[in-house]
Amino acid sequence: MCLALDEPDPVAVLHAAENLGMLPHIFPALHWHPNLATWQQRLPPSADALLKMGILTYTLSERDRATLIERYRLPNDAARLLRDVGTLHNRLPALHQTSLSNSELDALLHPFGRAALLVVRTVEQPLVDERITHYLNHLRDIVPLLNGHDLQALGVPRGPLLGTLLQGLRAARLDGQVATHADEEAWIRAALDEGTRGSKEA
Repeated sequence: MCLALDEPDPVAVLHAAENLGMLPHIFPALHWHPNLATWQQRLPPSADALLKMGILTYTLSERDRATLIERYRLPNDAARLLRDVGTLHNRLPALHQTSLSNSELDALLHPFGRAALLVVRTVEQPLVDERITHYLNHLRDIVPLLNGHDLQALGVPRGPLLGTLLQGLRAARLDGQVATHADEEAWIRAALDEGTRGSKEA
């Protein structure tokens, strides 16, 4: 199957395999369908067999994905791709919301590997494509200027609160609420003050 996916025209190979009745022997739920040609054409020329496998298996159910992973004992990257694509597919209604802030988009997409995002972007056009492209090109690699050591110097104790504040600070940066080192320090101090007030009121 990997060799077939690496062919110059893998869709034609898979179509031939379907006509010969071979695909169900590889996996019963696996079938060639007309959309494969369209999706394949949208992939970049550098797309590897992993991305092409994501396209081929896109329409499989969650149960069939799990069975395929177990049956062929797929390597970690392929197994993760199949799982991620299935979970991402379930999040499509959220990605189609009328408006999403950068931090909301990040919360939806950050847990997933790049390969799965590229597969879903290729298949689901155009709004999902636009949002995943925006996330990959402009949001995914953004990190706060402050790190854990900086937060501890500002009085944040070690523990779960440290991670929570870093996550919140990244969301604030994604949404343009902070831009400079001083902005981030002020945001952390405000968050600590609010937490202290909340504890006293409780």
